[in-house]
Amino acid sequence: MEKRFKVLRILATLLKVIAWILLVVGILGAVAAVAGGALGGGALGDTLESLSGGVVVGLLGGIAAGAGLLLGAVLQFVMLYAAGEAISVTLAIEENTREAAYYLRGEPPMPSSPYAP
Repeated sequence: MEKRFKVLRILATLLKVIAWILLVVGILGAVAAVAGGALGGGALGDTLESLSGGVVVGLLGGIAAGAGLLLGAVLQFVMLYAAGEAISVTLAIEENTREAAYYLRGEPPMPSSPYAP
Protein backbone atom coordinates (compact mmCIF):
# COMPACT_ATOMS: atom_id res chain seq x y z
CA MET A 1 0.00 0.00 0.00
CA GLU A 2 1.22 3.47 -0.83
CA LYS A 3 2.43 5.46 2.15
CA ARG A 4 0.81 8.88 2.18
CA PHE A 5 1.64 12.00 4.17
CA LYS A 6 5.41 11.56 4.01
CA VAL A 7 6.11 14.92 5.62
CA LEU A 8 4.00 14.04 8.65
CA ARG A 9 5.86 10.74 9.01
CA ILE A 10 9.17 12.62 8.89
CA LEU A 11 7.87 15.15 11.41
CA ALA A 12 6.75 12.41 13.81
CA THR A 13 10.17 10.77 13.62
CA LEU A 14 11.92 14.11 14.02
CA LEU A 15 9.90 14.94 17.13
CA LYS A 16 10.82 11.58 18.68
CA VAL A 17 14.52 12.05 17.90
CA ILE A 18 14.52 15.58 19.30
CA ALA A 19 12.76 14.31 22.42
CA TRP A 20 15.49 11.73 23.05
CA ILE A 21 18.26 14.27 22.40
CA LEU A 22 16.73 16.75 24.84
CA LEU A 23 16.33 14.03 27.46
CA VAL A 24 20.00 13.04 27.20
CA VAL A 25 21.14 16.67 27.28
CA GLY A 26 18.88 17.34 30.26
CA ILE A 27 20.26 14.36 32.18
CA LEU A 28 23.83 15.46 31.44
CA GLY A 29 22.95 18.99 32.53
CA ALA A 30 21.42 17.73 35.77
CA VAL A 31 24.51 15.64 36.53
CA ALA A 32 26.73 18.62 35.75
CA ALA A 33 24.69 20.87 38.04
CA VAL A 34 24.93 18.43 40.94
CA ALA A 35 28.65 17.89 40.32
CA GLY A 36 29.22 21.63 40.06
CA GLY A 37 27.39 22.22 43.30
CA ALA A 38 29.29 19.43 45.05
CA LEU A 39 32.68 20.66 43.86
CA GLY A 40 32.09 24.23 44.87
CA GLY A 41 31.29 25.14 41.37
CA GLY A 42 33.70 27.68 39.96
CA ALA A 43 31.62 29.35 37.26
CA LEU A 44 28.48 27.40 38.21
CA GLY A 45 28.79 28.41 41.84
CA ASP A 46 29.29 32.05 40.87
CA THR A 47 26.29 31.89 38.54
CA LEU A 48 24.06 30.28 41.15
CA GLU A 49 25.21 32.75 43.75
CA SER A 50 24.56 35.75 41.53
CA LEU A 51 21.13 34.42 40.49
CA SER A 52 20.02 33.58 44.00
CA GLY A 53 21.48 36.58 45.76
CA GLY A 54 23.94 34.35 47.63
CA VAL A 55 21.28 32.14 49.20
CA VAL A 56 21.52 28.92 47.17
CA VAL A 57 25.08 27.65 46.80
CA GLY A 58 26.99 24.47 47.36
CA LEU A 59 25.72 20.93 47.24
CA LEU A 60 22.13 21.81 48.13
CA GLY A 61 21.99 24.36 45.32
CA GLY A 62 23.50 21.89 42.88
CA ILE A 63 20.97 19.24 43.84
CA ALA A 64 18.11 21.72 43.50
CA ALA A 65 19.36 22.90 40.10
CA GLY A 66 19.89 19.31 38.96
CA ALA A 67 16.41 18.26 40.07
CA GLY A 68 14.89 21.21 38.25
CA LEU A 69 16.83 20.46 35.08
CA LEU A 70 15.92 16.79 35.26
CA LEU A 71 12.23 17.52 35.80
CA GLY A 72 12.20 19.97 32.89
CA ALA A 73 13.98 17.50 30.63
CA VAL A 74 11.58 14.69 31.47
CA LEU A 75 8.54 16.92 30.88
CA GLN A 76 9.92 18.10 27.54
CA PHE A 77 10.68 14.51 26.56
CA VAL A 78 7.18 13.32 27.40
CA MET A 79 5.50 16.18 25.55
CA LEU A 80 7.60 15.91 22.39
CA TYR A 81 7.49 12.12 22.27
CA ALA A 82 3.72 12.16 22.83
CA ALA A 83 3.31 14.64 19.98
CA GLY A 84 5.31 12.36 17.68
CA GLU A 85 3.29 9.33 18.76
CA ALA A 86 0.02 11.25 18.26
CA ILE A 87 1.00 11.98 14.67
CA SER A 88 2.02 8.35 14.15
CA VAL A 89 -1.23 6.97 15.57
CA THR A 90 -3.29 9.37 13.46
CA LEU A 91 -1.45 8.20 10.35
CA ALA A 92 -1.99 4.56 11.32
CA ILE A 93 -5.72 5.19 11.78
CA GLU A 94 -5.89 6.85 8.36
CA GLU A 95 -4.03 3.97 6.71
CA ASN A 96 -6.21 1.32 8.36
CA THR A 97 -9.41 3.20 7.50
CA ARG A 98 -8.33 3.58 3.86
CA GLU A 99 -7.49 -0.13 3.66
CA ALA A 100 -10.82 -1.14 5.25
CA ALA A 101 -12.73 1.07 2.82
CA TYR A 102 -10.83 -0.51 -0.04
CA TYR A 103 -11.86 -4.01 1.09
CA LEU A 104 -15.47 -3.00 1.77
CA ARG A 105 -15.83 -1.73 -1.79
CA GLY A 106 -15.18 -5.32 -2.87
CA GLU A 107 -12.03 -4.51 -4.79
CA PRO A 108 -9.25 -7.11 -5.00
CA PRO A 109 -6.54 -6.98 -2.33
CA MET A 110 -4.07 -4.15 -2.63
CA PRO A 111 -0.77 -5.31 -4.15
CA SER A 112 1.49 -4.52 -1.19
CA SER A 113 -1.02 -5.52 1.46
CA PRO A 114 0.18 -8.16 3.95
CA TYR A 115 -3.17 -9.90 3.39
CA ALA A 116 -2.70 -10.30 -0.36
CA PRO A 117 -2.52 -13.92 -1.58
